[in-house]
Amino acid sequence: MLRKARFMIGRILKMDYKSLFETSKKVSEITGKNRLLVFFDIVYCGLKYKAGYKDYLAFRFYELNASQRDTYITRGRNFEYVTSLNEKDARELLSNKALFLEKFDELSHRKWLFVDENDFEGFKSFYLSVDEFIAKPIHQLSGVGIEFFKTDENDVIEMFEKFTEDDEYVLEEIIKQHPKMSALNPSSVNTIRVVSLRVGDQVEFPFIGIRMGNGSRLDNFNRGGIIARVNIEEGILQTDGVSQDGTVYKCHPATNTEFKGFEIPFYDEVIEMVKWAAVRLPGIGYVGWDIAISEEGPLVIEANDFPSHDLLQFPELLDDDRIGLRPVFDGLIDKMKRGGK
Repeated sequence: MLRKARFMIGRILKMDYKSLFETSKKVSEITGKNRLLVFFDIVYCGLKYKAGYKDYLAFRFYELNASQRDTYITRGRNFEYVTSLNEKDARELLSNKALFLEKFDELSHRKWLFVDENDFEGFKSFYLSVDEFIAKPIHQLSGVGIEFFKTDENDVIEMFEKFTEDDEYVLEEIIKQHPKMSALNPSSVNTIRVVSLRVGDQVEFPFIGIRMGNGSRLDNFNRGGIIARVNIEEGILQTDGVSQDGTVYKCHPATNTEFKGFEIPFYDEVIEMVKWAAVRLPGIGYVGWDIAISEEGPLVIEANDFPSHDLLQFPELLDDDRIGLRPVFDGLIDKMKRGGK
């Protein structure tokens, strides 16, 4: 109870009230409803369902009744899943990209390096062994701070200084993805977002989707990317794609590849890989995995200890009844607690 109260107080103190009022105005324009009534409905949903104003807009709560609204994993409810399933001291392994890659090096299937300011020779060896690499700040999320670089033997010292002067970085060899995944969008490595829940040695999957870039080398949803939902049993896309602004795509705009019916290569291996990895994270029961597919099979990009809740529940990714994923999450957790029965 104290943890929930702290979360709510924190949200109230840090809330972007200007954006809240702008959201109220936007919904009023969409629906024709009185702006003040919309404002109070957003506030009500925050108190009743722990929904942020971004949840209200993204999930189109203004179209839903109370029963439907109650089925959504909102910002506050997602926080509760994270804090109940992921022990605080264990989360550093996932929030630190270097520690994660060290833990699951055998699943990375690519060259990578944590840049140590005291190891120029190690940096030089990595730098000269690849033609191009991606640099990631080890603690940033959602693609923030990520850059791509081509190597030049004349720039080794300059580049070493760049990556040791302020933030801490992981450098990774560029992945050559499976041709079928490139057929979706060749400009980005298109990853499988696998959400896993674990109780003991049991692992279940409430959501799987494919994230794709759209005019970018990154596939991050909040950087213009597209996501489509995967049929978990079959490994086939079952929905159209959707971007964060709600634009729906039947085909990828860059390739004209149709989403519905697209089959993921090495899908069974993806599932087995994530199951194997999930049970090797003591104290962590809720993870958002990002998996790439090469010609040889799946490889782990990273894992998130605070998975995004919004990209899972855009209306276009749900069934016609617009029921959110909370019943799925709770049902799978309860099933595992009962020993799979």
